[in-house]
Amino acid sequence: RFEEYISQLPVLSFNGAKYDLKVIRDELISILASEEVVKYVIKKGSAYMCITTEQLKFLDVVYYIAPGKSYDSFISAYGATAKKSYFPYEFLDSFEKLEVDVFPPYEAFYSTLKGRNTLEPVSNDKNEALKIGSKL
Repeated sequence: RFEEYISQLPVLSFNGAKYDLKVIRDELISILASEEVVKYVIKKGSAYMCITTEQLKFLDVVYYIAPGKSYDSFISAYGATAKKSYFPYEFLDSFEKLEVDVFPPYEAFYSTLKGRNTLEPVSNDKNEALKIGSKL
């Protein structure tokens, strides 16, 4: 059993069951099913908590840590200094833009969902939030 454990490469995602894995799920499952024996799958609702083959173990760590834990606090617990990156989701609206070999312009990082440019820092100061709220 120990040999089986150490022979599997863990593939970790943070909240990947609700986002990343949903995008690649159909292709991933069909490839894994044709190339390897899928040993087991653990689902919670429509989300995949774990997909295990003989050589790979896909895990969404959100299901194995304390509720409300952020990505930054998760990776800093292991001494990592990297932070979550920024991605221009709304800018990437065609396959042609995948071929662009220059960094997207500042304006490409604007999010209509957040109502701001995601590259701008967000104030965590309660007083700042109260000031903004009083202006509304």
